[in-house]
Amino acid sequence: MEMVTAARKFSYRELRIATSNFADEGLLGEGGLGKVYLGFLSNINCSIAVKRITPNSHQGVKEYESEPCLLTRDTQYKIAVGVASALFYLQDEWNQCVLHRDIKSSNVLLDLSFNAKLGDLGFARVVDHGQGSQTTKVMLGTDGYIAPECLDTYKAIKESDDRPEIQNKTGGMGLGTIWERVFLMLQTQDCLAITSWNKWNGLVGLACAYPNYFDRPSITQAVDIFSFKAALLMLPPGMPVPA
Repeated sequence: MEMVTAARKFSYRELRIATSNFADEGLLGEGGLGKVYLGFLSNINCSIAVKRITPNSHQGVKEYESEPCLLTRDTQYKIAVGVASALFYLQDEWNQCVLHRDIKSSNVLLDLSFNAKLGDLGFARVVDHGQGSQTTKVMLGTDGYIAPECLDTYKAIKESDDRPEIQNKTGGMGLGTIWERVFLMLQTQDCLAITSWNKWNGLVGLACAYPNYFDRPSITQAVDIFSFKAALLMLPPGMPVPA
């Protein structure tokens, strides 16, 4: 545990090797402070994210240190409930349905008390309840986070927004998608990898990421499960595949 979770310094050479010399195919994101790359530490068999600060950035150590450390499970739960509540409001509580179409962690903003705010509505569409959005080209969000039915039909629906980002690839390391790995860990009751609390939330996230939109729970169901008003979802006997 200390090797994985304790703070330690890495040499530039270690990080360069871990990221294949900061290869473009491992680029996870980019902001004003720099670029974030997917890396892999073979000595501890662990995937990592490496932020490489842009030389001409006007930001610095103060901004970097302000990014959140490891979050407690209670804080993670609070954030998950906050995002689910925001989606519930957009989809069901307003007089029309707002389809966000770009749900991902970088579009979730946190205040000083770690209350979640769902931001970046640049791709959002307002539709009547019970309707989906229609578009003539694939302008439905960020590559890697788009639900498969959007790519097939060019149409976004509420269940497309409920889908979390655990569908993303793990970086071409032969491990399948994160979604597949979580499914297998939950199916095999891997207690070393997933605590009972994470299992509860993992099952909700996993179900929301099922490949077929009609198998996913509604955001109302998800909120009820988070609020302990509904029973925990059960895994199907086999890994779901697209219809």
